[in-house]
Amino acid sequence: MIAAGIAVGLGMTGNILAPIVFLLLFNIPSLLVKYYGTFLGYKLGSEYIQKIYASDLMNILTKAASTVGLIMVGGMTISISQQNRMKHFTIT
Repeated sequence: MIAAGIAVGLGMTGNILAPIVFLLLFNIPSLLVKYYGTFLGYKLGSEYIQKIYASDLMNILTKAASTVGLIMVGGMTISISQQNRMKHFTIT
C-alpha cells in the first residue's frame, strides 16, 4: 500500500518513473522477506512441529482445520446453488 501510494503520487504529477518506483518499492522488500523467511521458517518450523507432535497438539490442530474446511465447503455450496426452497401459502 505504501509503494502504491508513493507511485500514485508521482504518477499524478506526471513523473514517468512512477511505475518503476512502484515495482522497486514493492518487489525488493517482498523478495528479501521471501528469501530470508524461507530459511528462518524452515529452521523455526521444524523445531515447532516437533514440539507440537510431542505435546499431542497436532490432533487438535488437524481437527480444527478439518472443521474450518467443512464450514467453508458448506458456505461455498450454499452460495453457488440458487434454489428457491420457500413455498408461499395464501390464507383464504
